[in-house]
Amino acid sequence: MGDRRLFWEKRRILFLWLAVALIQTFLITNGTFELIVPERMDQLFNSMLAHLLEGDLEVDSGAVGPELIRIDGRHLTHFGVLPALLRLPALLFVDLKGAHLARLSCLIASMVGCLALLLSATKVLRARGKAGSLTATAFVATLLLSGPTIFMLASAPVYHEPILWAASLAFWFNYILLGRHLDGRVEWGAELTALGALGSAALLARPSVGAPLCLVAALLVVLDLRRISGRRIGGFGPRGKDRHLDELRPHGICALLLLLGTTTFAAVNHGRFGNFFSVAVYDNYEPFLLDPSYLDVVRDHGVVNLRRSWLSLIYYLTGSLPLLHRLLEHADTAYGLPEGPPMGIALIGGLTFVAALVGVIRGLRPRAWAGAADLGVAALGQSLSTLVVLGYYFLAPRYIMDMWPLVCLCALVGLSWCVGWIQSLSRPKAASAFLVVVLLGCFSVWQSIAIMARYKTHWYAMDEHARGFVERYYPWLE
Repeated sequence: MGDRRLFWEKRRILFLWLAVALIQTFLITNGTFELIVPERMDQLFNSMLAHLLEGDLEVDSGAVGPELIRIDGRHLTHFGVLPALLRLPALLFVDLKGAHLARLSCLIASMVGCLALLLSATKVLRARGKAGSLTATAFVATLLLSGPTIFMLASAPVYHEPILWAASLAFWFNYILLGRHLDGRVEWGAELTALGALGSAALLARPSVGAPLCLVAALLVVLDLRRISGRRIGGFGPRGKDRHLDELRPHGICALLLLLGTTTFAAVNHGRFGNFFSVAVYDNYEPFLLDPSYLDVVRDHGVVNLRRSWLSLIYYLTGSLPLLHRLLEHADTAYGLPEGPPMGIALIGGLTFVAALVGVIRGLRPRAWAGAADLGVAALGQSLSTLVVLGYYFLAPRYIMDMWPLVCLCALVGLSWCVGWIQSLSRPKAASAFLVVVLLGCFSVWQSIAIMARYKTHWYAMDEHARGFVERYYPWLE
């Protein structure tokens, strides 16, 4: 009976993932299902890989567009190298010069991340025996079809690709931690090695996401080494030493992967800008040269300033620019001109956001993290991504994706309790609660796709079919 249930559960996961993949393909291609088409600045990572293979860190000035950083006649960019390295297999099939791979890469990244979320939610619900319930299905479908993941499928400009890959890696990072916690495992195995690899890869895609993951992985290595050092393993005989070395092997491999990732990151930065930790030189940054007001904001108030945090939090929750402008009149800080269209997490991620709040509230209870210290470390570490985004000098809706892995981790913690609480109610109350879940989920999906449709008319959505897609479908979404 157990094998039969597992068989149908795997089929349900596959069906749901393929359905989401079909919807995402429809959205990112504007209903044409054409994946190999031009996108804004889609030659940047092709050019980056070509130069990397020649042993330099420059990019072609025509490929980088307005994101150019010009230093001593060299044409540079601040984008991470991972999306370029992921194009290596494509060399077997296409000539990268002129190849349009950005849309395909963004779609693959989104699908990979959605699979991690789907498996995470299934594992959490299975632990409570709720994996097949209608309420659980509604929660999971909303998690996959709403929020910034859908918004990011409006198009595939150069800005979206590294963010989607970094977020997808973070989703898998959290999946490993959730699975280990729910399985009740104490000793680390290959999972620790995977965390090191995921953190290092995310660092090379987007430092604001990857650096906290690397920090979390390093802390987990240190904490587990303290656990191991507090006991004697197998005595002093040869077998005891072998067992000790086997237990320490994942820690060593994880540490080496983190060292490799951070060293590569530092070397790339030094090769570009002469600084191991700087990811840009704003005095030479083309947008700042075209509009000096951005440089004034950075010089006077910093690139990241935590005084902006509460203002950015309100803006990203509500998506209200007028409210932000009124609050700025009473604040001792400033931003560059915000990028539109604005969107609020509370609208596009309504149901997920509610579950995340439940997860946070339950996490604040006394002894809430007893037996779940790894998840607590992960949540605290990934909150650094949120602080960086909230303190950043520039506001853009795509930056919400940096915070989304933490929101989803908290939502998955709250999901189990929410579904269990609804099913513990009497039948009439449970039916009413289920209806609320469905309505809130539909509203979240509706808002996410509506904002995504607005974004398709943004200045860097290049596809000629985008406006036709919006004209055909947007009246039903507004």
